Amino acid sequence: MDETIGLIEGKGWFYCDDAASCDTLRRMGFGTFAGGKARLHPLEAAYLCERGKAEANNDKGKLDFGAILKINAKVKSSIPLSDQYVIFKAFRQEGRVVRFTPSSPLHWRVYARGVGREQDRPSTLVMVIDKKWKASISTLEPMLATARALRLELAIAYVREGKPQLAKMSKISIEG
Repeated sequence: MDETIGLIEGKGWFYCDDAASCDTLRRMGFGTFAGGKARLHPLEAAYLCERGKAEANNDKGKLDFGAILKINAKVKSSIPLSDQYVIFKAFRQEGRVVRFTPSSPLHWRVYARGVGREQDRPSTLVMVIDKKWKASISTLEPMLATARALRLELAIAYVREGKPQLAKMSKISIEG
């Protein structure tokens, strides 16, 4: 990509309406698309801006990386965007596409390398959890049930000492 993509912040999301830029974003696995526009989650915008691929602005001017991470998207969560970003960045650096869902706890659908959103075949359901989260049967069973219903692997992601931590989980069927 040769040119910087221009993103405009609005109501906690980032938008792009340039056709060529939208096509580039689609090929790179960023954003959702409708009506000739791309809509990006603040984590996507932050990642692109940090890498120098995009420039974000709002009605007050240019937004730097730190300002983007302070944007409160419509996804309400007790997990700071800065912690979510550490996890998101780790997936993107591995060449994986992440699709967000507006629920709590945060459910992200993560795609295997080389598989784009257009194919809609995520491989893993990632539950982003708060570092204060306590595991129990009552919290694990719904997570496993959701992943199983979607036919996805389940992973729990969190940040410890500034580094992403990921634990895969599975439910084994026992006959008998």
